[in-house]
Amino acid sequence: MKLKTRTIYINYDFPIVFSATNEKGNYFICLFTNETDTYLRYFCQEVSSFILADLEDNRKDIRSIFENPGKLYSLCLNAQSEEPVEAVETTEDITPFLPEKDLFIGIHERVTPQTIKYFQDGLLEGEMNGIKKTAKNALAKGIPIELIHDITGLEIETIRQLAAS
Repeated sequence: MKLKTRTIYINYDFPIVFSATNEKGNYFICLFTNETDTYLRYFCQEVSSFILADLEDNRKDIRSIFENPGKLYSLCLNAQSEEPVEAVETTEDITPFLPEKDLFIGIHERVTPQTIKYFQDGLLEGEMNGIKKTAKNALAKGIPIELIHDITGLEIETIRQLAAS
């Protein structure tokens, strides 16, 4: 089965979470798992248009899409190509690759290209103080703690302490 990227929700040098469609028009949510020298690897779960809308409107988190999957697919994506790529059915345990609960992608409210760019610019500084400063500024702009955690890797409690300081 071939999948073609539809919408990239979280991107950091390459797509982390995105939706895709197959040749029949079915929807899939794809979650990055690992990379090699030649490809990026994802797990993809088929979803209905209703589930996709719930995900995009913050009524469903990323983890819940993959917790009780029907057919699960493994996808290897060449980062240099935008051509549709082949996805194959898999029975692998995806638990180690799942994000924490309550991580939403909500393109309509929470995650915007500007939000991701804001973090990327701040993270390029590379020092923990720079990351904490970026996280504190993000809190001041109303960016959710969960999103700050996901992008920066800072512990939730550390982010809460930054919010209180």
